[in-house]
Amino acid sequence: MSAAKNAKKYESATIVNNHFDTDGIMSVFALLEPEKAEEYREIMIKAAAAGDFEEWGIDDDGVMLDFAFEALAEQAGSDEKAYELIIPQVESLLENYESRSDLWGEAMSLANAALERVDDGTVIVDRLEDQRNKFIHAGVDVGDIGILIHPPGCPETPGIVLSRVFPWFLRGMGKGVSRHLLCYEQEDGKFRYEYERPRYSWVVTETRPKIPKPDNNLILENLEEEWTGKDLSCMTGICRTSKPISMPPLEVAKKLQTLERGLMPSLMPRISGI
Repeated sequence: MSAAKNAKKYESATIVNNHFDTDGIMSVFALLEPEKAEEYREIMIKAAAAGDFEEWGIDDDGVMLDFAFEALAEQAGSDEKAYELIIPQVESLLENYESRSDLWGEAMSLANAALERVDDGTVIVDRLEDQRNKFIHAGVDVGDIGILIHPPGCPETPGIVLSRVFPWFLRGMGKGVSRHLLCYEQEDGKFRYEYERPRYSWVVTETRPKIPKPDNNLILENLEEEWTGKDLSCMTGICRTSKPISMPPLEVAKKLQTLERGLMPSLMPRISGI
């Protein structure tokens, strides 16, 4: 009786969203077609993670579907028109996305090319471990820093490829990273840097390791003037250089990790009245 009453109550409900993205269209579709959404639950979650967290899972399915929705949204020209255009196509795309290379093919080729540059060593992958035993006074880990070094003229590595290079689930095994340091070498040998948390960590989820947001302003206060918090490339950005600097990547990673560690609050008990 209660279920029937609730069903009738929401029969004519209006569904709204203030922006368009893949997880948004998945949410709207789930409310409009809950039984169909349950049928396609797995691929819908993968697509939402690809769109919201720039996450490339163990297969290409979610990324392909996300690229397809983004291509259609670009054709639509606005968020409102995107919903009008895509809602009628969602079920068909969920069922046949693999055959829609006309929508996802170009973006998928660019992603695969970026991954190939990592695989063949054009983009160098390194890691700085967080030696927590040296800083036992601190309350939480800074975590390992994943370092990606791009040679001069090399395109930037997209977020979905970062998620393949440094998968979040490895952190639960003690092998993941809590920071990315993206390094872009210039023709004169200097580097441009971007420092960030993993792209998923802007929100807390049930499955991914929680990575607390640091005090970005406090970090910047303790860095040189070449570092800024403006025009960061993602929501989990911490800081970047406003111009190339001469310090090499591993030294920059060590500096940032040591700085963050030093700014963390102590867990040592405070004794008042002394």
